[in-house]
Amino acid sequence: MVFKLDKGILAGQVKSGILKTGMQTEINGKKMQIETMEIHHNRVNEAPEGSNVGIMLANSDYNSLQSLSGKFIEFYYFSGLGREN
Repeated sequence: MVFKLDKGILAGQVKSGILKTGMQTEINGKKMQIETMEIHHNRVNEAPEGSNVGIMLANSDYNSLQSLSGKFIEFYYFSGLGREN
């Protein structure tokens, strides 16, 4: 899911590996970096497989992620990329 704030925020589940703050990702052809993450309203630096997370992305805004609105995002470690479900 995508939430509208000054920056792009995605909610989803880590499907494999560990998602870490600072990791680079590419969503909709745009390179972004994971700025912060939360699990159950607690800020974390790592999110293990199976975690439901909210992430704030650097170099993003709501408009660049609008096509993902209403979709649950799955995060895979294989190349640090997020994929929509």
